[in-house]
Amino acid sequence: MVAIESGALQMLGVSSLSVRYILGRAGVGKTHYIFEEIKKKLEENSGEKLILLVPEQYTLQAERDLLKSLDTLGIMGVEVLSISRLGKRVLNETGGKNKTFINKQGKNMVLKRIINEKAGELTIYSRACRQQGFIENMADLITELKQQDITPELLLEKRVFSDDTALEQKLHDIGLIYQYFNSYMQDRYIDMEDHINLLIKKIKDSSMLLHARVWIDSFTTFSSQSLRVIEEIMVLANETTISLTIDTNPDVRDAQIFDLSWFTIRKIRDIAGKRGLKQEMVSIGGHAELEEKQPALVYLERELYAYPFNLYEDECPQIQIFAARSISNEVEHLAAEVVELVREKGYRYRDIAVVCNNMETYGRLIKRAFANYDIPLFMDEKREIMGNPIVELILSVLEIARGRYRYEDVFRYLKTGFAGIGWDECDILENYVLANGIRGKDWKSPFTRGKEPDLPMLNRWRESIVMPLEKLEEMGRGKKTAREISQALLGFFELIDLPNEIENWADTLGDNAYYEMQSESRQIWNLVMLMLEQIMELLGEQVTGLKEYQQILEAGLQSYEMGIIPTTVDQVLVGSIQRSKSHDIQALFVIGVNDGILPAGSWPEGVFTEEEKSWLKGQGLEVGLSRELKTAEENYLIYSAITKPSRLLRLSYACSDMESRALRPSLLIARFRQLFSRLSISHDLIEDQEIDRKMISTPKSTYKYLVDNLRNHLDGRNVDEIWWDVYSWYRDNYSWQDKNRAVMSGFFHDNQPGSLSGNKARHIYEGHLRTSVSRLEQYINCPFAHFMHYGLKPEKRVLYEIAVPDIGDILHKTMQGLSRELYREKLSWREIDRVTCDNIVNKVSEEILPNYYQGIFESSSRYRYMCQRLKRISRRAAWTLTAHLQKGAFSFLGHEMRFGNHEYCDFPALEVELADGEIVYIEGRIDRVDVLDEDDAAYVKIIDYKSSDHSLKLSDIYYGLNLQLIIYLAAVMHGLQSRGEKTVRPGGIFYFKLDDPLIEAGEELDQEAIETAINKKLKMTGLAVADARIVRQMDLEFATASDVVPVRIKQNGDFYSDASVLEEEWFEKLLQYALQRVGEAAEEMLGGCIKIEPTKSGLHTSCTYCDYKSICQFDQLLENNSYKVIPVSSDEELIKRINSPSQEDEGIV
Repeated sequence: MVAIESGALQMLGVSSLSVRYILGRAGVGKTHYIFEEIKKKLEENSGEKLILLVPEQYTLQAERDLLKSLDTLGIMGVEVLSISRLGKRVLNETGGKNKTFINKQGKNMVLKRIINEKAGELTIYSRACRQQGFIENMADLITELKQQDITPELLLEKRVFSDDTALEQKLHDIGLIYQYFNSYMQDRYIDMEDHINLLIKKIKDSSMLLHARVWIDSFTTFSSQSLRVIEEIMVLANETTISLTIDTNPDVRDAQIFDLSWFTIRKIRDIAGKRGLKQEMVSIGGHAELEEKQPALVYLERELYAYPFNLYEDECPQIQIFAARSISNEVEHLAAEVVELVREKGYRYRDIAVVCNNMETYGRLIKRAFANYDIPLFMDEKREIMGNPIVELILSVLEIARGRYRYEDVFRYLKTGFAGIGWDECDILENYVLANGIRGKDWKSPFTRGKEPDLPMLNRWRESIVMPLEKLEEMGRGKKTAREISQALLGFFELIDLPNEIENWADTLGDNAYYEMQSESRQIWNLVMLMLEQIMELLGEQVTGLKEYQQILEAGLQSYEMGIIPTTVDQVLVGSIQRSKSHDIQALFVIGVNDGILPAGSWPEGVFTEEEKSWLKGQGLEVGLSRELKTAEENYLIYSAITKPSRLLRLSYACSDMESRALRPSLLIARFRQLFSRLSISHDLIEDQEIDRKMISTPKSTYKYLVDNLRNHLDGRNVDEIWWDVYSWYRDNYSWQDKNRAVMSGFFHDNQPGSLSGNKARHIYEGHLRTSVSRLEQYINCPFAHFMHYGLKPEKRVLYEIAVPDIGDILHKTMQGLSRELYREKLSWREIDRVTCDNIVNKVSEEILPNYYQGIFESSSRYRYMCQRLKRISRRAAWTLTAHLQKGAFSFLGHEMRFGNHEYCDFPALEVELADGEIVYIEGRIDRVDVLDEDDAAYVKIIDYKSSDHSLKLSDIYYGLNLQLIIYLAAVMHGLQSRGEKTVRPGGIFYFKLDDPLIEAGEELDQEAIETAINKKLKMTGLAVADARIVRQMDLEFATASDVVPVRIKQNGDFYSDASVLEEEWFEKLLQYALQRVGEAAEEMLGGCIKIEPTKSGLHTSCTYCDYKSICQFDQLLENNSYKVIPVSSDEELIKRINSPSQEDEGIV
């Protein structure tokens, strides 16, 4: 039904020009009405110019919809334009394009240059202007200000009236930047907003709109600038028709939905009234399209936002709601539903649209799922280009050309694929660079580090990479103009043959059917060329440096969002609710209908807060939409999108996100359930045979669900019989045979390797029965990790860096060097003072550090600092150990003392007899050994240096996780005992941390107090023999608590309960038990056991720092994968077990 109410809007005047408003609710056929009018005018063949004006992003879709409505293959008598396209047409006709046009990227580059120069004049934005995103926000704001006809002078004028300091400073900075921008652009350049202003000025000189008929459709609202364009159109065209979504009934129950449209029409009516134009309103209350709509969808359009609402009590199969377990499940069910509609219900892909308000999360999932289901789709979204290889190449070479040659920048460039070396060569070169610390100026001279045979090849690659980079660096060195740097960059592109490389790459993408990527690559290359032209035009003769040039270029690239033209007509349209413009939709899927997503309900405030916008509005400056209008706009967009489909509307939401965090459904879901009494929610939260069967769709998409059901069958769950038919199809299909075999083997996957034969184990472990304690400890911690380390020996990527083991190695060498120097200079540990000790340590450090790892300590400031810190730690540790010795009666026996079967060893190897009579020889090297010599006995003290905190627990010895100290003690006692008649007894086993700790103090301390506090922190950890007399020989100066060993002694000579001591008898038993553990581990190792069985003690597992996790793929979900759990046991329990061999393994899980 069409009602014409011209009298109500007829304005006084003599003009024959008219303005018509086509008003009606969503879906009543306003666009169809316009198309019919256009069709009628075309049939009349009156010669009138016919123009359809639509939003920029809708021009292509509008042309398609018009063609479909006209039922013709082409249109010659009508033009479909956006406002910007109209501007180009008018200016081409009238002239006036004497200024150079700059796009959004050019504007951003100009703003970056301005802010770099004028940052010192800013107040509130003096620091924020350097942050990423500021340029783009400022460019968007200036665009909006221009569209609303707000000048910089107006901003600066209004700021003096503000009582808010922050707002006053904002207006000052924005006005200043805006003013400088306009000054820069004046008389030379023109941006899109100036382009529209020029259109407004020149449009009356154009014959294009004179006596034309213009229809303006699909707009929600207009900026002040757009309204001025419409005003000029209205006074030139014979008739201007504007369609808006409005219910003209004043008593309508959802009037708030149309607030934004009323806001717009009032502005247009005021303009038309002032111009004395005739106005009439065409109210469309019904149309044939509505008759084709399903009743529930017609009802929904009326009641979605109506208050009070009428209940829909009939069945409504045309409206569905689905709740998915997760976002990925939601997308999978979406794809399956689309296939079902096309395959079984006669839909075409072009009849279906998907709307999502969270494309960042859903976009890639939709692409992947639709590819699996063979669904053609067009993703209607703008795409950033910063990750594209062409952009990466440009930004990385500009970084390199500044002479930096950082590893990240060089390989960022090489890995674009356009640098002239292949992927394999790039990997080899990267390994070399990382291993040898190649950086900066090292690239400019021949490589000399590393293996000699590889150097000629590596240097050939280096030369081919560096030659064009050096030319770019030379041409851009110093202060050059932007034109000179741009030309140097273009010259670099020619040197590496980049245009041809990109064209070949695009051809390859096309050959492999990656058409979108092919289009993207060519589009981005053209954009880069355009941007360089704009830089030469905008900043050509301005002097700049490479750093500023790079910042300006990057600002332009960051602002570019790329759009892709659909490659075919018959495809599913996927887009956000803001970009959803298609009218002819039969089925609409709205996904992600979760709380905070649809509707969003909140928006980033932008430059101005809501309070500031309100104040500016009071001053006559409308900047952006208020929160109320944004809410109205979003509700309107939801209403407009949801009312588009004619046959089916399906809403879905996820119950959990990608990290399995719970999500709530949107209030829209509750609203739908209010409106439709018989509407139920389907879901996949529990198994449902009907939903499960829907997933049987295309071969690629169905296969994963088959795998899931086969897994369920193997786990003993019931499986729908239909899946056995599906399995038979894949089994009998030759093209799926390889995948079937891989999946079947995966079901019974066992990552546990079989045992090696005894001979093979001996061969792999180099055929001899000599081993170290640390090797046996690794075996006990995980047999497979031991096999990898000592058997297969995979090589790690070598990095030019100092790691924790390197620090320990350096400190060990320094302590060894101290001992050597004392021996050489015939000095006694007991006699040297701190100055002498420090001097010797400094001398030893100077011998070790400068040449360590190809001079790494001179390679950077960080390592130079580390060098000084290591010297300081070495001096502190050396003097603390010296002081420990001087405090006690124990004598220094040796540093780095070895036990083994070689001539250079200080003690013989420990011999452990296996069950078959074979002998395993335990060898090792001990950091330090001290001895207390008495008339009838010698007491041995073992010290092991550590660069991190270590404690010695009896449980670790018992379970074989930490046998080092106790085996060292056994080796020394056995060796000394074999030399003489004295009885050799255990004195203690300790860890000493090589450190120079920081001291926390609530008040200022003198030097003596500081030294005391440091000594307490450097107290050794471990076990001492439970003999107070012997313990006091380790520290002759303490009364109750020692600063040397971890013990406290009472006045009566007994130990406190927290003392780390063990009776000598138990020391002896522990020694025997440790050797027994060594024998058991050696038997298993030589027996070929390489089981994946890491240990777990408390929260710590042996996987934590393991280098082979990616190889073994240990997973507790696999049947044979479990930790060897070390139970918590008291020392008393463990001693009992050691004393009772039958219980020795009790409690191991």
